[in-house]
Parts: sequence; structure tokens; C-alpha cells
Amino acid sequence: SIENSPTRLTERKINTLVVKVIKQYTAYHEGFRRSTCGTKRGIFRRQLGSTRSPWTARAVIAPLAGSHAYDEIHTPWSMTIALLRVDITSMLMKDPYNMNPRQIYKRIDEGTLTYDPLIHEVINKLIAQCPEGGIPVSMLRNPTLARLSNQIFRITKVITNVDVKAILISVLVIKGPNGDFDRDMLQLKLLRDNSQGFREYIIT
Repeated sequence: SIENSPTRLTERKINTLVVKVIKQYTAYHEGFRRSTCGTKRGIFRRQLGSTRSPWTARAVIAPLAGSHAYDEIHTPWSMTIALLRVDITSMLMKDPYNMNPRQIYKRIDEGTLTYDPLIHEVINKLIAQCPEGGIPVSMLRNPTLARLSNQIFRITKVITNVDVKAILISVLVIKGPNGDFDRDMLQLKLLRDNSQGFREYIIT
């Protein structure tokens, strides 16, 4: 409208039009970032904050009842098998099982949605091998990055009821990730070595 105006515009009129356009662009980008990018289902959270990484899992949380440690969690059956698939395979290839890869993959695939006592035995052995008293993992609520939102926990038990899909966690630790058990989901990362592991976090 400035270049194609039938009459020559004054400098004041041009400045007024430019300011008007800038305000309109500002309102558009504010609305776009707020409604399209920044909402719970927006682009930022969906594509940047909630993208799955290797050695991770994600599930809703539920309160852990009974006597338990502050950093102790119990994980659902299917999720645990998927998370520990490589470790389970490695153990089943050794004594006393000596299973071949075909047998192992068939057993794991069939046992992901149904309880398998052999896989349960292997998972309990993996837990018992950990010097921390459980398999060390870190958990956070993506994309929350506030203080205490990412904490170290220990998997001390796998839930054998395949219908349970939630991670059982202490009510004492849900303040950091702002969890209130209304279907909030936490992302879990398996700590594969000492550079990521439980003892390194304690030392540093």
C-alpha cells in the first residue's frame, strides 16, 4: 500500500502504516507461538521436548504403597522387558540358559504381553547384580527442566501383573516433576554405564 498508493504519502503516514503492520505481525506470532507451538500438544513439546531417545521409556505414574525407599520405583511388566531387552538377551545366551537368538527373541516377544516366569527370573538377577540395590535410571517430566525435575531412581521390582501400565513411585518425590497422579507421564532413561550412573551422580 505504500508503494502503490495513488497519492504520495507523507513520512508520517508511512511511519504509521509500518508501525501498524509490525503490531499485526507481533499479534500473529504471539498467538502462533502460544496456541500452535507452546501448548501441551504444541510443536515445541511434541517435537523437541518429548522425542524418544535410546534406552528410554515413558509411562504414567501411580503412588507406591507400603514400605519403600525414597528413590525406589516399581516398573510395569511390558515396559521393563522393552527397556531391558538387550540385557535379558545377553543373560539368556549364557549359562545356565544357553538359548540361541531365535529362542530368545521368540520368548521375549511372547512374554512382553504375558507373564513369563523365566524372564521374571532373569530380571530379578539383573536387579540383584546392581551394587546400588536396583537398576539405576533417571526420570523427568518432559519438557519440564526446573530444579529437581530430573532425578535418579532405582528399579527394585518389576510388576508381574501385565494389566498394570504405570510406574509406581513414592509420593515424596513427585514435587520436583510436578506430578499429581492425574495421568501425568514421566520419561525414564536407563543409565548404561558409570559415566551416567548412580555413583557418579553421588560423587559429583
